Amino acid sequence: MSPQTAELSRPQKAAALMMAVGPQQAADLLAFLSEAEVEALAKEIAALREIPMGALQQVVAELQSQASSRNGMLEGGLDYARELLARWQGPGGEVAARIAHGAVDAPFRFLADVEPAEVVQVVAEEHPQTLALVLAHLPASYAARVLEGLDPPLRADAALRVATMDYVAPEVIRRTEQVIRQRLGTASTGRQDRLGGAKDLAGILNKMDKDNEGAVLRGLTELRPELADEVRSLMFVFDDITGLRDRDLQEVLRTIEPKDLALAVKGVGDEVRNAVTRNISDRARESLQEETEVLGAVRLTDVESARGRIIAQIRELEDAGKIVLRREAGGGLVE
Repeated sequence: MSPQTAELSRPQKAAALMMAVGPQQAADLLAFLSEAEVEALAKEIAALREIPMGALQQVVAELQSQASSRNGMLEGGLDYARELLARWQGPGGEVAARIAHGAVDAPFRFLADVEPAEVVQVVAEEHPQTLALVLAHLPASYAARVLEGLDPPLRADAALRVATMDYVAPEVIRRTEQVIRQRLGTASTGRQDRLGGAKDLAGILNKMDKDNEGAVLRGLTELRPELADEVRSLMFVFDDITGLRDRDLQEVLRTIEPKDLALAVKGVGDEVRNAVTRNISDRARESLQEETEVLGAVRLTDVESARGRIIAQIRELEDAGKIVLRREAGGGLVE
C-alpha cells in the first residue's frame, strides 16, 4: 500500500519518520515511548510497507536531504518492524510476535480481548487436541496464563499436544474458531497458520512461574520423557547466561570444567563473553584464554555438547535452590 500525504493519519506519519531515520535511530526514539505506543507504531510500520518520497518530504521537511537519497521509495513492512523492535530495549520479541500475528490475520485473534480465565472455562471442556490448537496460536504470555488455569492432568496432556503439533488443515482451524467464538459469544474471522512444537511450548513455559512450569514438565515427563528434555533444552540456551545475576553466574562457573567453558565460549558474542570474563578471577581469565587458543578450531557438535553440559548444570543448581533464573512471570526477586 502506498498512501498519499493527505491520507496519512498521525500514527502513519510517525511510522514514516521511523522508516526514514533507519532502525537504530528509530530504536533510540522508542526508548521514550511506552510498550503500547511502540506496539501501535510498529503496527503502522508493518502496514504501510512503502511511502512515496513526496509524501515523506511533506511529513518531515527537515529530513528532506536524507530522504531524497533513497531512490524515491522507502521500504517498511513486517521485516523492518521486526528489525526495529529487535534494537529496542523493551520486550520487542513479544511485540513482534503480536505484530506478525496481526499482519496475517492470525487464528484466534479475537481472544486478545478476552480474559484468560474466561478462556480457561471454555477450553477446559474441549478435547485436549482442540485446547492445544488454541494454545499454539496464542501469544506465549497469554497462553501461559491459560495453561496455568487448567487441571494438572489436562495441563500435561495439552502441553504434550502443543509440543508435538505440526501443520493443521485450515478447515480444522476455522471450525475450531467457530466453536470457540460461539461459546464465548464473540465473532471474528481467521485463517490457517503454522504454529506449535517444542519451541512454542518452551516459550509458553518461560512465561509461567516456577511451580507451574515444574508441574507441566513433570506431567510431560511422565507422558514423553524425551520430549520433556527437548522442551527443557529450549527453555534456556547458553546465551541466556547474560540474564543471570553476577553472583549466580559465579556459582555456575565455579562448577564448570575449564575445557567445557573454553569450548562453550567459542563463537559467542561480546555480551556473552563479557558476562563470563567479568565473573571469573584474573587467573581463571588467563587460563580460559590459553585453553581457548590451545583448542583452535573445533567441531560445532563439541561446542554444542559443552554448552549442553553447562545448561544441565545450571538447571541442577536451580533445582537445588542455589541460583535463580530470572523469569518474566510474577514473583520477582527481592534483594
